[in-house]
Amino acid sequence: IKSCERIKMTAAQSSLSFDARKNNMKNAFSIRENFTAKSVLIIDDVITSGETCNALSLALKKRGVTTVIIAAIARAGN
Repeated sequence: IKSCERIKMTAAQSSLSFDARKNNMKNAFSIRENFTAKSVLIIDDVITSGETCNALSLALKKRGVTTVIIAAIARAGN
């Protein structure tokens, strides 16, 4: 079931500075109006700045999600 959609094509996060990454991901995701889950697990392969997960978390919270848990396989260094 497709509940989340990336609605803004963005530059690759890897090509941006840490400061530019937040702006790049702003309003990049949309959550379906009929989404009713209160807890969500986001699974990411690699977290570098965390801005992709942060942007998705903010979109979920705007839709009424109260708990967002983020799991990643790896964390990239600066």
